[in-house]
Amino acid sequence: MLLPLLVFAVSLAIIVLSRPGSPRVISELGTERGMYLDRPAGAVLGGLGMVLCGAVSTEEALHQAINYDTLILLFSMMVICASVKVSFSKLSI
Repeated sequence: MLLPLLVFAVSLAIIVLSRPGSPRVISELGTERGMYLDRPAGAVLGGLGMVLCGAVSTEEALHQAINYDTLILLFSMMVICASVKVSFSKLSI
């Protein structure tokens, strides 16, 4: 029961210590060159860690914990935003 708590704490620390736009997130812990972990990476690593330590089964992680409707909505909004950005960049006002 201690390992899932540790995975959660590390994942939460990555999310909390991440600074948007900074090339090094964990600068307080050292000067690792090229190490960049942002908030989504912290969330993905936390979810993967929970599956690997056995706190969540693979079946539960793939079918119950992920809302695919939300993922489709977010992906489609990103596509729409990218196309609007491209079309507005071609306008000369």
